[in-house]
Amino acid sequence: PVEALSAGARGAGHNKTSSREHRFPETIYVIGTSHVSKESAADVKRLIEAVQPDNVVVELCRSRAGIMYASSPEEDAEQQQQKDQAGMLSLNGPSFLQAAIRSLSLGGGTAFLLRALLAQSPQLSAVTGQVGVDFRAARAAGEDCGAQIVLGDRPVEITLERCWRGMDREEKWRAAQLVGNTMFAKSNRTELQLQVGEMASKVDVYEAQLAELLPSVVEPLIRERDVFLSLTMKSSMAVNGCKTVVGVVGLGHLDGVMTCLDQNHSGRFKELTWTPSRAAMKQKVLGVPRAVWERLAWDTVLFGGLYLAYLAFWPQA
Repeated sequence: PVEALSAGARGAGHNKTSSREHRFPETIYVIGTSHVSKESAADVKRLIEAVQPDNVVVELCRSRAGIMYASSPEEDAEQQQQKDQAGMLSLNGPSFLQAAIRSLSLGGGTAFLLRALLAQSPQLSAVTGQVGVDFRAARAAGEDCGAQIVLGDRPVEITLERCWRGMDREEKWRAAQLVGNTMFAKSNRTELQLQVGEMASKVDVYEAQLAELLPSVVEPLIRERDVFLSLTMKSSMAVNGCKTVVGVVGLGHLDGVMTCLDQNHSGRFKELTWTPSRAAMKQKVLGVPRAVWERLAWDTVLFGGLYLAYLAFWPQA
């Protein structure tokens, strides 16, 4: 997060003006990777060195940008601990309060809770240093050739909220069980890393399993992000007027992104980033989000009612 932005990585930037006055990049290269494969990392490095792009778009958002700076085996234990805290879905870092407020404003309480729980998962923590080798290679090669690193994915908080709101009760129960299993399952670090490597080599199989288990999640988790990533590579302010762009995405997104690049999705940015929580936070009364006032009013009524019940029914001394 803050480390990524201060180091030069920027958000994509989408607005109505950029859509009307935009000049598409001359050439867009998209490479599909395994996020745990050293071979994929080497392929990314070779591509960027060969084409010398103006921009390198990675399948990350601001909340997950720390993956590009995660620890490597060569670093000492203290460095690894500090950087692992900034990886994956963690809210740690130089400004926890700022990160928490931003997460709440983007995805609301449900998405914030899901992100916080997943960030504390021992299974995810065990593979933090392994996941994202392709993105770290993209950052390093891009910086070496003077390319701008662009965070091209939709904020994870928005994706989580759209997934959660799209599920029915049965799917939400299954999703809660999956999160619980992730939090409390016991596996050693080596076993988990092998499992991640196996999953990365069978993307289509696991996508089919996801569609069977949580069918409502496929659209916001995969299809919508394919469109968003393609818009970042083609229509965002970050790539306006650029000559060459390289996109680095997971294998599961490659076909979808390539298809979307050939289609006209201009103007869909607002639709893809809309959530009730985000809309409510934009409505302000006396400079304070309306949702905060409503929650304050509800809590006042609730606790006021409880206090009156206490006075009415509790024996007075």
